[in-house]
Amino acid sequence: MVLIVDDSQPMRELIKMTLAGVAEIVGECSDGSRALCAYERLRPDWILMDIDMKGMDGARHARQEPPNTS
Repeated sequence: MVLIVDDSQPMRELIKMTLAGVAEIVGECSDGSRALCAYERLRPDWILMDIDMKGMDGARHARQEPPNTS
């Protein structure tokens, strides 16, 4: 299960096409703060995230506060 996070809609579409048939896409977000909410709700196995987005830097935040894993 993959969550796609990118501020570019065309890039999210390209990623979805690339992963079609290989991985289940459980959601997509356009910024880091929405990604954190989606992560809590969806609990994907993987997050593909653009590291250069305006607004909250979700990647940096995730490294500072790793999610609980079990």
